[in-house]
Order: sequence, then C-alpha cells, then structure tokens
Amino acid sequence: MKNFFIIAFMLLTTLTYSQDKFIGEWTSNGLATDMTIEVVDNKLNIKCVSSTSYKPLETTNVVYKNNKITLDNYFKPNNWSSKKIIEYKNTDTLLVTISSKIGLYEIAYIKK
Repeated sequence: MKNFFIIAFMLLTTLTYSQDKFIGEWTSNGLATDMTIEVVDNKLNIKCVSSTSYKPLETTNVVYKNNKITLDNYFKPNNWSSKKIIEYKNTDTLLVTISSKIGLYEIAYIKK
C-alpha cells in the first residue's frame, strides 16, 4: 500500500510539472490568437482572444495528453471554429498546429 501512494504521488507530481511548462501568456504576434494558460484546481484553464479584435473565443475540449494540449476554439462573431494542438518547444516558445475549414497551419507562439 505504501508503494501505491509513493507511485501515485510521483505520477501526480510529474503530470503537474509537465503541464506547468505551458503556463503563461502567449502571443501569435497577430497571426491568430493570444492565449493565457493556467492551472486552476489541477485542471488546465485556457483563455483565447483574437489577436486583432481582442474579443474572446470560446475554448472547449481541453485535453492534456502525451505532453501536448489539444483544444477546440469557436469565435462567435464570424462563426469560425478551429482545433489547436499545442506542443512545448522551450521556455519562450510553443508550437501550435491549427486546423480549420481553410486548412492546416503551424504558428510559433511566443511568451509575453
């Protein structure tokens, strides 16, 4: 039983640390959205706003798996939806693959 608790603690610590590297404010430098990533009650909380109008996007289906974050975005003013896959590159850069009705593209997000 003691080993179970040790393994569970190590697993939770590793998962929390892995998510922590994504935390912060990130910008696409006007190419897509700006994101704020934080952990609230041990869950990832991601807020996205348009880089041009600064209006918020609805963010749903946030999943952290295999050191990547996937999420869906919806921008109500123009009925635009997209899916993002976010990968950690280094302390200052996230690589984001965005798929939408116009195709697939990759953007480097820089920490603000």
